[in-house]
Amino acid sequence: MRVMLDARYLDTRPGNTYGAGGIAKYVRSLLERMLAREPDLRLRLLVPPGRPRRVVEDARVEEVVVDIPPQSLRTLWWLSRRVPWDGVDLFHAPANVLPRGVPRPAVTTVHDVMWVAEPALCSNFLPKRLATGFYYRLGIGEALRGSTRILTVSEASRDAIAALAPDRREAIRVTRHGADPFFHAVPREEAERRTATIVPPGVPFVLMVGQASPYKNHRRAVEAFLEAFRADDPFRLVLVRRFTRVDFEMSALLARPDARRRVVVVPQVDRETLRDLYARAAIFLFPSLCEGFGLPLLEAMGCGCPIVTSGRGATAEVTGDAAVHVEPTRTESIAEGLRRLGADEELRRRLRERGLRRAAEFSWDEAARGTLETYREALAAG
Repeated sequence: MRVMLDARYLDTRPGNTYGAGGIAKYVRSLLERMLAREPDLRLRLLVPPGRPRRVVEDARVEEVVVDIPPQSLRTLWWLSRRVPWDGVDLFHAPANVLPRGVPRPAVTTVHDVMWVAEPALCSNFLPKRLATGFYYRLGIGEALRGSTRILTVSEASRDAIAALAPDRREAIRVTRHGADPFFHAVPREEAERRTATIVPPGVPFVLMVGQASPYKNHRRAVEAFLEAFRADDPFRLVLVRRFTRVDFEMSALLARPDARRRVVVVPQVDRETLRDLYARAAIFLFPSLCEGFGLPLLEAMGCGCPIVTSGRGATAEVTGDAAVHVEPTRTESIAEGLRRLGADEELRRRLRERGLRRAAEFSWDEAARGTLETYREALAAG
């Protein structure tokens, strides 16, 4: 089986093995496990220019440099004309969109359809919303029409995709993300020492992680934190934001004196620091309005961190009974979830145990098995 896989989201610089985002982690984890499972698999990876090393050292893997940004109209309109198709049986587009004119059976992983179904949740900045929304309407539309099979990462995402394309429901396959073994419980004392410049040792805190798009619900989460814990309470909120966005209301909230005293905003951190923060946090707060999956939930559970998250869609699906579920549109519901978990050490202990068990149910080996099976289905369907 000879598959062309678009790997342009991967970052192969030293120290950035897994790239910066969820799609990079997905591609890296999947291709490694698929190669381990399928001796006859041959991969032609599309990679960006300027990489200092190969994505993976394996004789079955060929790399083709493509000087086209992955998230661009050039990808949608020109990619299929710029890559060599000789010897390729199938094309896998792993990042929501399918280029036009792909001359082979195609599998597209559609992680979510927020940019099509609810673009206001993706950006507060109207020019960004219009431009990026146009790109995703074209690319996801092509994926839903032109893919032989559609992969997605949760039942919630399957339902959202099927709502847009009811006639393609039978072509959708769910392969859940796997837990990254890197994110495991580490000794609290060591984690405190390594992250003392972010939060002093002994200070309890609520942790939030994610980009600053509206669907992450950060503004309402900060308001809920300030409501849940009194000004004299020792709890702090640590907010790790991978990307910042235009959000005047959030900026004004963080500028308030009470927020400046109690909220610590941190830019993107390395994986080791993030793991230490999960290990130290009393609570991980993830009140998204919508998610395709929610990889930070798996990371937090794997590190033994108790969770407060949305009781709807993929977040409830991923966490099961290993979290306190809240209504993300109501600040008071998020605040009550925080108060409840913050005050109940026994509940935090139970959720730590449940989270560790729950995280162990998510396997990249199983994701690779399901993906390979989907490849075979697509090839058989022609």
